[in-house]
Amino acid sequence: MALNAVLFDIDGVLLDSRLANYAFYQDILTFCGYAQPTRNQCDAVFHLTRYDALRRLSGEEDEDKMTLLWNAVPERRYPVELTKVPPFAQRVVDILSTQYKLGIVTNRRRPGVDEFFGIFGRRKSFKAVVTLEDILNPKPDPESLLKALSLLRVRAGEAVYVGDSASDVSAARRAGLRIVVFGPMNAAIRGDRNVASFAQLEAVLGELEAAD
Repeated sequence: MALNAVLFDIDGVLLDSRLANYAFYQDILTFCGYAQPTRNQCDAVFHLTRYDALRRLSGEEDEDKMTLLWNAVPERRYPVELTKVPPFAQRVVDILSTQYKLGIVTNRRRPGVDEFFGIFGRRKSFKAVVTLEDILNPKPDPESLLKALSLLRVRAGEAVYVGDSASDVSAARRAGLRIVVFGPMNAAIRGDRNVASFAQLEAVLGELEAAD
């Protein structure tokens, strides 16, 4: 089946936000009276939703206290300046947008997606954007990927998801998509293909299409 669509995760793929997340979680948790998390602890929750990450990092089990912690999030500034666009990412998106329908499937909320586009640009290149508010069940559930397919009007066999985590692989498999795992540190997470950088992505997509 021909490859007609490429879906992307944001964090860890189109945007390197690990350092920004680390600084943000340290700030909000200490502001709310919790222990300052380590870099390793923050990396371990990188692919969770922000709410679930804060619950895990704080160790908070009291729902009322967790609500207070969550309500403090809008009061703390997310350090957007610490995020980075990976090399060649924008150039590759420009090329792929002339060949495929592009979409974004993320566990970010809409304001976080707006922040992303403020950094990355190219909003018009992505014909479908599925955020946490658009679904009931975030990744690794396949719901968000299936919604993106519906918006793009393509079948699962015609699409590839570019993600960077085990939950991305699980969601793609369950939705019936092929999966390209992105990132030099993610070789242990096996997809249909693995790429270390955007410089490799266009060729790998061509390989997947030729394999049909």
